[in-house]
Amino acid sequence: MDDKYECGNRSFIFVISSPGAGKGTLSRWLAEDNDFTHISIGDMLREFGKGSGQMHKIIKGSFADPALVILFDCSVAVAKERVGGGIDPEDFDTRYYKYVNDNQRILLEYIAVFPEHRGKLVEINADGDAATTYWILREALRSKPEWSALLDSSVSPPPSPSS
Repeated sequence: MDDKYECGNRSFIFVISSPGAGKGTLSRWLAEDNDFTHISIGDMLREFGKGSGQMHKIIKGSFADPALVILFDCSVAVAKERVGGGIDPEDFDTRYYKYVNDNQRILLEYIAVFPEHRGKLVEINADGDAATTYWILREALRSKPEWSALLDSSVSPPPSPSS
């Protein structure tokens, strides 16, 4: 098992979005700026599917209590443009609309099961370019003390995208 999956005393931040919203890029930047470990849930679930005992323990022990849940909301037009030729258009449509149709229900169920996590959801509009969206994310995380505490205080806030 790769050491990147070791939990220790780490906090977990879940990042969810439609295909094309930029979660991989934005998560990688957030990880680099704050000494986080970026773990792709897709990669993790593929490894989980292999039946690794340690991975099962990590998922069971950590997924119930994230420090934060970040939702990148991205319109279908922007997401489709970003994905471009990287995915079959029909496959994209299927995945995007499945995400849209299932996401609200999943979030409501999540809050129903874990009502104490209601204040852990950060919704970010990801229709802008990656740098602008990242700036909006960093500003949102700085807006609440409990979220700001997750950030590396030695990292300067990003400059406004308009500067």
